[in-house]
Formats: sequence, C-alpha cells, structure tokens
Amino acid sequence: TMPKLSDTMEEGKIIRWLKRPGDAIRVGEVIAEVETDKADMVLEAFDDGVLEEIKLQEGETAPVGAVIATLRPLDAAARAAAAAKPVEKKPEPKPVTRRARKEGPPAPSPALPSAAAAAAEAAYAAPQFHPAMSAIQSAAPTAIPMPPRPPARTAEPSAAPAPAVGEKLRASPLARRAAEEAGVDLSQVRGTGPEGRITKRDLDNYLRQEQLFRFRRLVAPREGEPGSREEFSKMRKSIALRTATSKREIPHFYLTMDVDMEEAVKLKKSLEATELFEEEISYNDIIVKACALALSRYPRINASYQDEGIVIHPHINIAFAVAVEDGLLLPVVKECERLSLPEIARTAHLLVAKSGRGGFTTDELSGATFTISNMGMLGVEHFAAVIVPPQAAILAVSAIKDRPVVRDGQLAVGKTMMLTISCDHRIVDGVVAGRFIGELKRFLENPASLLV
Repeated sequence: TMPKLSDTMEEGKIIRWLKRPGDAIRVGEVIAEVETDKADMVLEAFDDGVLEEIKLQEGETAPVGAVIATLRPLDAAARAAAAAKPVEKKPEPKPVTRRARKEGPPAPSPALPSAAAAAAEAAYAAPQFHPAMSAIQSAAPTAIPMPPRPPARTAEPSAAPAPAVGEKLRASPLARRAAEEAGVDLSQVRGTGPEGRITKRDLDNYLRQEQLFRFRRLVAPREGEPGSREEFSKMRKSIALRTATSKREIPHFYLTMDVDMEEAVKLKKSLEATELFEEEISYNDIIVKACALALSRYPRINASYQDEGIVIHPHINIAFAVAVEDGLLLPVVKECERLSLPEIARTAHLLVAKSGRGGFTTDELSGATFTISNMGMLGVEHFAAVIVPPQAAILAVSAIKDRPVVRDGQLAVGKTMMLTISCDHRIVDGVVAGRFIGELKRFLENPASLLV
C-alpha cells in the first residue's frame, strides 16, 4: 500500500500524478505533486514496485489517514529492468544572480510546473509562521518554494566582476563545497584572498549581505490601497487558524529577563579578528548554543504536550525564524546538544542560504523541540512570541542596546538584551521557566563556556 497522508497536516490534494498504473518505480523517483495546507511539494517513492492503483485522483482532496494509491512488489525481471533505469533527480535550487533578479523570476520547470510555483509555508509562531512541513508517511517529500519575485530594488549585494573568458575562477575547496550546498554561483562572490581567491569567509559575507537585503525588502511596507480588500492566501489562512488555536488552547505565561551582552559582544569581535573558526559566528548562533546548554540542564522546557501527557525529547532540535518572500520559515538545527558553536554556525548558515533559494527537505523544516524568534535586527526592544504546538516554549530575542547599567556600585553604559520566554503552563511551571531563563542568562554573560 502506498503511504497515507501524514498526521502533520489536516488534508492534502493531488496536484498531478507523474506516474501511471502499471509504471515500474524505483525508490527515490518523483511520483506525484501534492498540495497541503502548508506547502506544495514533490513526493518520492519509498520503495521499488509497480504502481497498481491510484485511489486519489488529480484535483481530489483527502483527509488525514487516507490511502492515496497502492504499490505492488516488482517481480525479478521487472526489478532488473528498474535497476537499469536512471532515477529522476530532484530539482536543485538555482542561484539567484543579479541578472535573474533584474529580469524577474525564472520560468517554472516544465517537469514540475505546479510545484516549482509553490510557496514554502509554515506552521506558526507570532510574529512568524512555523513550517511543520506536511509529509507523506514513509516518503521523502521536498518543499518547492515560489521563485523570487522581481523586487523594486534600491541596492543589492555587491557582486564580483565576471571572470574574463578562459580565466579560471579561484576559490578554496571549502568555499566551493559550501557554495554548492547553498546553491550559490561563485562568479557572483568577490574574493579577498591572494589573486582574488574566494574563501569561505567571502561566501559567508555574500550570503549575509543577501539575507540582509532580502530582510529589508520583506519588511518594507506592502502594496495595498486604503479601503481595498485582499483575500487571504493559503498561507495567511493557515497562520490565522493556527495562531488563534495556539492562543485559545494553550495557557501561555511569559517571563522576561535582561541580559548583559558585553562579554558576548567582545567574544564575537574577538572571533572575527582572530578568524579562529572558518565559520563566522553570529549572535543568533551564540544564542542557539546557549539555549542548547540551558535546555540540557532543564529538559522540562525541551518537551511537548501530547495526549494529555508530557513527552520529554531525547534530542534538542532548535528552530529559528528566517524571513522569506511570503512569510517566515523556521528551519531546524538538529541535535544541538552534540554540536559545537562552529558546527551550529555552519548548519544555521546553510539553512539561511536555502531559505532564499529553496531546496529545503521536510527533515530540515520539522522536528523542532524548541523555537527562537529573533527580532533584534529590527531594533525591537521587547516582544513575546506565540508558542508553536506541541512545543513547551518559545524564546523571543530582542535587540542588543546601549543602556545604563550598574557595575560594582557604579553607573555605566552597557550592552544589554531582553529575553522573553513564552511557556505552556500545562507543561512548565513558573519556577522551572525562571530557572531556565536564569541559566540561559548565565551562559550568555559568560560566553567562554560556549566554546567548550
């Protein structure tokens, strides 16, 4: 039997079957395009076999648990023939070059027209939308985000001049590998190494510039006429439903604590000056690492509400908000308790790069046990976020600001940041939440501990 619609979504609709009854299918082949309330995605076969019967036709919708088709095993001859057939590859995310941005979005892939035009969507956290990407049980769907729209640009990340004809592009092996993973055209990156050689740090700087540009464009005032009416998009309907459900059903409570970030700022500047790590460390990376250490000491925060009980997760999987064209995604850094600060930075940077170009897998957008919403780049001094069910808590991170502080009885100017944790009172009591955020404050105020 083909897999059932997963319980991570409410319902799904078949956009297009790419295989027909009687077709032999190899594991990993793309078999259909599916629309859910969170994303459009392509589905891959989870096993070798022959598509025997399609139970859910194109355009039809089925609830959770519905069987969409049946698959029978291959006989020996068919298996041998299938083994000789090349597997259809998933579409790779295309780099967004200066020319592409000026000319507008690329044409959809002829093989996957619907999926290539789909927006990657998310479940929620206010003010962001959490992408617990819908899946087909035992299959491996891939989210296909909408191609970038042609924005009205005022500035763009500086690009390197194109190499002359016949001139070899110079880049370090690490930069080449990271660019391939992120879907970046290295000819757009300006190298600062010997003879213009592109280093990993050059690539990180390029990605950071692109992210900042996208973010500034995304938070610019939206088009819309006063007095006009706009119909909800599928994403907006899902945001409205899920945020309302979270606030209605989860008994939220909030705790705020001020953190002295003076030493963390010094650490970040020191790492930049010494280039100790190949990955450039951001404040968000530092906060993710500090949360991982604090969650390992207070596992009650790294838990979920399930069937009138509490599940304490064996691993710490931290999601963080990233702005995209039609909302926000929450990619997940998995098993943070096992990762060093540079490893967290590397994983996070690759996920941020994917957010602008697409190519997320379901695994990269699901399985979070704790979420961070960081609005510091907007200068926000304080806010509270809405919990992403079934998680126990979400951390709201505000801007690092120069504020008056008292040190050794003397008034001084210090760099401080406000953290606000929203907790589900069914899982977490105030005392536990207070101890957790106090532990988080202790790690951030003594950041050398994050390098251990």
